[in-house]
Amino acid sequence: MWSEDFRRIVQVADLVETRGVPFKMTLDHSHVIFKIDNEAEYAMFRLAEALADGSVILDPDIPGNVCEQWIHRGFVHHCHARAAVPDNPRNTFAQDHKGRSGRGVQYPFIEPGEGEYVAKWEESRLDPWKKVIRQLLTHRASTENSPLRTISTEFIPFPDYGGGHKYSIWDNSVACARWLRAESTCTNRLQGKGSTANHVAATR
Repeated sequence: MWSEDFRRIVQVADLVETRGVPFKMTLDHSHVIFKIDNEAEYAMFRLAEALADGSVILDPDIPGNVCEQWIHRGFVHHCHARAAVPDNPRNTFAQDHKGRSGRGVQYPFIEPGEGEYVAKWEESRLDPWKKVIRQLLTHRASTENSPLRTISTEFIPFPDYGGGHKYSIWDNSVACARWLRAESTCTNRLQGKGSTANHVAATR
């Protein structure tokens, strides 16, 4: 996510495309999902007014949301699959260089053990994040010459993400990669396409 001011992305893409150049971006939709219902993030990026008037839509259940726009415009060439949930808990296990708790842009994909995460884990909270992945996979499977080339898991240890936590980043990456491959296979079967599992990688 090269810009967290989501209003800028389509504007820049339009400028690039008017010059005959395809606009390519990495979709890191965790930075969208964790802002949903997150008052601190609304204030940081002055999003409250845009959300109220509908000029910015974050919720993937609502048509016209920002992720849907980027996917259907064909901007997404790579996807960082790092799980996050609406109003993701701040990372109180780690602080930045100014002593502030991490913003919290990472949520365990699999259930952590006791004391391994800062909050109670609820699998259903991952549904909005998973929905964007499914939209991306469906677009790829149903679009000739889809621009999407790769998806990598993106569970990382910095303060805004998983720093200080006790759960295994590697185990979460592997579990997420397996889920992505299964979703890709299912989506392609429904669309009558071959598997794209070789385009999914676990990273740490």
